[in-house]
Amino acid sequence: MAPIDVVQAQSQAATQRQNLAQAEGTRLGASLAETQRAAADLTQRVAAAVQENTISKEQLARLQKELEAKRAEADRQAQAINTLEQQQTEARARIENLSVAVKVAEQEKTLLK
Repeated sequence: MAPIDVVQAQSQAATQRQNLAQAEGTRLGASLAETQRAAADLTQRVAAAVQENTISKEQLARLQKELEAKRAEADRQAQAINTLEQQQTEARARIENLSVAVKVAEQEKTLLK
């Protein structure tokens, strides 16, 4: 396999990794939005439960645990999105470097002919 072919293959692989990272980021973003909506709903339910005299302490504790779990999940998803964004930035830099390497290799190939 010629050096230019190797560089082009690496460039294609980096592009595919970036596309996967973008898709995963989109999926996590949607999941985060849903989790945040659920957390907001639970927050409203907890507030309503506190104001309502008939709610039991057990129900209130359960809702608070659910809310805590949803907030923790939202935090984990936000961190995962940050990680994916970092990976995407790194992939873009690698693609840029590989693109330059491909151009240099093509120029060298032309000179060698």
